[in-house]
Amino acid sequence: VKMQKATAYIGNIPAFYFPRYSAQLKERRDVFEVFPGNNSYDGVFLKTKYSVPVSQHSYSKTYLDIFSLQGVGFGEELDYNIPGKQDGTLYGYYIKEQRSTKERWTLMASHRQKLDSLWSLQGNMNFSSGRDFNQYYFTESWNRVNINLKTNLALTRQSGNSTLRISAERVD
Repeated sequence: VKMQKATAYIGNIPAFYFPRYSAQLKERRDVFEVFPGNNSYDGVFLKTKYSVPVSQHSYSKTYLDIFSLQGVGFGEELDYNIPGKQDGTLYGYYIKEQRSTKERWTLMASHRQKLDSLWSLQGNMNFSSGRDFNQYYFTESWNRVNINLKTNLALTRQSGNSTLRISAERVD
């Protein structure tokens, strides 16, 4: 199932906007997607994404984007999920813009892991060459402009009636 520019309503009030949404209903397989377009920043462009299952619990996505005004961008994403144990994502993208000659990039990672019945570990990392990177090159992100680039790590103990969390965070 794929949707673009989908809006979810509560009554007559728009509650959520999904620029893109997709969900697999069948067994996972290789998928090649092409997104042509045109805008004043990139010019005429062709964005491609090749998705392939790496294992039963992981999926890889390779991005190759050609922009008439900005040049060629490329990236890689690895998603993994072992239900009840761990899940996460590693994503990186790079382009050297032709117009500005700037090197634009991002590197993001997230990981959650259940250590045992009480303890879990969670971490997130976000590094970027600029706060507006997502606006131009990672348009699937909910955060079009990253006001704060956050990296954090948390160790959590959760039982029926209490939660203990030890965390550290870096904000750039």
